[in-house]
Order: sequence, then structure tokens, then C-alpha cells
Amino acid sequence: GRRSAVLALADVAMRGDTEVIAALAEIARRELDWSVRAAVARSMPRLAVRGDEVAYALLKDMLQDLNANVRHVASGAIAHVASSPSDPFKTGPNPLHFAARRRRNPRRTRSTPSPPP
Repeated sequence: GRRSAVLALADVAMRGDTEVIAALAEIARRELDWSVRAAVARSMPRLAVRGDEVAYALLKDMLQDLNANVRHVASGAIAHVASSPSDPFKTGPNPLHFAARRRRNPRRTRSTPSPPP
């Protein structure tokens, strides 16, 4: 199917072919099947040269994908496409993640101490 076609294209296309990268990015943005989106993410490090802005933007968007498998593959691939391997990690932690975590249980109930013996 489409997933196999994406992986086959990644095997035969020349590294740095911007037309192939742009076409796969467009497919990934419109595709409903998570396995095809994951295949596109998996193929980006083989196709894109380091610093490719289209591939980096696509993988960065895929980090927010609804499917955990797609997010996982994109998180591994983005370091291979970024200008520097540490670029994806330079933004720091997501402050909303920590804020939501703090608000999850605003009233912690303390356990009642045992009566003295």
C-alpha cells in the first residue's frame, strides 16, 4: 500500500532531493493512516540533508501528531535532520506540560495520622 510505497521511495530517491521531500511532506500532512505518516517520518533522515527546513518543519509538526507511534518515530528522526543534533532540544521543557501537571491534583488529601498508642 501507500506505506510500502513511501518506504520504497526512500530507498531509491537521492539524498537531498527537495522535490521528493516536499511531496512526502505534503502526503504526510494529508494522510489519515498513521502508519503512512510514521513511514514518512522514518524516511526523512534517509532523504533529507542536515538542515533541510522542509523536513525539519514536518518532523517538528509530527511531534504533535495524535498518534503516539508517529510522535515516537518523529522524535527519533528530527535530530538527524536538524542543523545541529541538539537543535530540537534547545527550546527547553514545555511550560504547559509542567503547569498542567501541577494543576492535576491541586488539593492533596493528607492521610490521617494514626492515634498515639
